[in-house]
Amino acid sequence: MKDDSVYDVSIVLPCYQEETSIENSLEEINETINKLPFRVEVLFVDDASTDKTREKILEASKKYSYVRYIFLEKNTGRGQAFIIGAKAAKGRIIGFLDVDLEISIQALPDVISAIESGSDVCIVRRNYKIEWNPEFILRHLASITYKRLVWSVLKLPRLDTESGFKFFKREKLFELLDKIESPGWFFDTEIMCVACYSKMHVAQVDGIYKKNWNKRSTVNLFSDSLRQFFSVLSYRKKLKKIFPE
Repeated sequence: MKDDSVYDVSIVLPCYQEETSIENSLEEINETINKLPFRVEVLFVDDASTDKTREKILEASKKYSYVRYIFLEKNTGRGQAFIIGAKAAKGRIIGFLDVDLEISIQALPDVISAIESGSDVCIVRRNYKIEWNPEFILRHLASITYKRLVWSVLKLPRLDTESGFKFFKREKLFELLDKIESPGWFFDTEIMCVACYSKMHVAQVDGIYKKNWNKRSTVNLFSDSLRQFFSVLSYRKKLKKIFPE
């Protein structure tokens, strides 16, 4: 039976169809957290995968005493999967990162240090390893364009809002979750908007981003970019209602 006492840090890993990532990623996570002077739990939230993701998670829970899991029976979206995991997490610092570790786990000590030093939120700014192929260049340009759109339209500081590596003080996170509506991809933008407009102290540290080409992307650059554009415009109106001047 696993210890139910409070952890220092909860790493929530929303996942969907990640059977090829879990084993190697956990080895890297384990190597990193074993060097930290904190009690850390890893909480998988499987978003109704149909591959062998759950089997891999069950194997991991037997191998690592700090691994817990939640299996959802209906696909909810990454944002909602994190929210469900966060509500079950026991850490005084709670956050998430992409289970395939496209952003290196090596940034975790700096993230924790920033929050321990007084920040309410800390995100990892992606430093890309440039790869000279057409798909990478197009996706990188789309990412830059979206960040600039968010900064301009939503009046945010120059943060990497879409980074899949974010951690929060427990009490501050739950203040934010009460105001979050998006269950899917827009969750990252929305939670950073609410944090900034709530005047929380947001820190940003650098991390290495390396694209995992073994993972099939579900992103359609044209249709998803168009959807992002209209979602940002729509959310600007909601912000005025949530945070009236």
